[in-house]
Amino acid sequence: MKNKIYRLCIACLIVTFLPLFTVGCESKSNPESTAMLITQTPIKDVVHQDGTENEAPWYGEVKIENTNSFGWSSPIFQHGHAIFYITETGIKKYSLDSEEKEIIVESNDIISLYVDRDFLYYLLGEATSNGFSIRRTSHNGADEETLFDHFLIFDFIVFENHVFFKADTLAVYLYDIETDELREILDEASSAVIIGDYIYYIENAQRSFSIFKKSIKTNERFLLRGSGLPWDNENHHNEIMVDNIINFNDALYYATRFPAALLKLVESNDYHIDIYPERDTIILDFSDQEDKNGYISVFMFANETNLYFAYNMGNIGYLYRYGPKTNETEMLTEIEGFRPDLTFGVYANVLFYREYGSDIQYKLIDTT
Repeated sequence: MKNKIYRLCIACLIVTFLPLFTVGCESKSNPESTAMLITQTPIKDVVHQDGTENEAPWYGEVKIENTNSFGWSSPIFQHGHAIFYITETGIKKYSLDSEEKEIIVESNDIISLYVDRDFLYYLLGEATSNGFSIRRTSHNGADEETLFDHFLIFDFIVFENHVFFKADTLAVYLYDIETDELREILDEASSAVIIGDYIYYIENAQRSFSIFKKSIKTNERFLLRGSGLPWDNENHHNEIMVDNIINFNDALYYATRFPAALLKLVESNDYHIDIYPERDTIILDFSDQEDKNGYISVFMFANETNLYFAYNMGNIGYLYRYGPKTNETEMLTEIEGFRPDLTFGVYANVLFYREYGSDIQYKLIDTT
């Protein structure tokens, strides 16, 4: 009971005081960023109204405690031939080969998880003295250990013995697993990814909607796209407004508004000149749709082979796939009520998503 009251109080404080992250804005003249939604009650999954229970082997089991805008950790995660997901009683592992399920971690306080080649990491929301903790275990649940506690953790990712996590306001912290060092690496960002020795992020403190990269080792910072100046509704210093970014196969992809497009960043060594996207690879241009329907916010998800991206217009959500080997983009499906800004992913030919104001939905799609 104390645990649930504690998390509910934290959620109320977040909703009241936290600046909003990017999941859309009310009008063209007032671009806004919006934050993760911390739900007061867990979201349980249900089958899509057009499908059957056979669409997802984990049907009826997945639990979401919160959605987040960074998209690092998740309630469901695929690694190789296994799918890990959070349930009411803990973390389950589903084998795509044997089609068997097993409990890896038992707890009803798990909020999100992340899996790499060596470990399963998860965020635990127990009402400890510091509030939240990051723990890890092997893929079969052995050798469980607590890495660190912190008073508030929204989202996290693990990269080469470093845990990056988003905490109070929009700050990003780095925890070194080997040295036990904890430090703030970004004071304010609306989206961030790690590639190599750098963290790439959309700057939010000045509301410039620009892409920067910062060295994890030296803290040296570079402006990559946009002007780095505060957004001005009347006189745009920026030629673009960067909405979202993602790391796909160690390359940075980003979505823009005004004009609406999805691009792959092509870096140069001249960080002072290369601030506009002329040299970048355009994956898909949505500007014609933007002209007809107002702004479009594009959201992305990547697995080992493909980049998926989606947006919604009115009450219809559109899902696309981009394959880097073929350099081809195709629209996979359109779904009424599909809101990619709330959360989505593609696991074993199943689209996992939420409708606005409802529980988790599934739709079987052709990903071959």
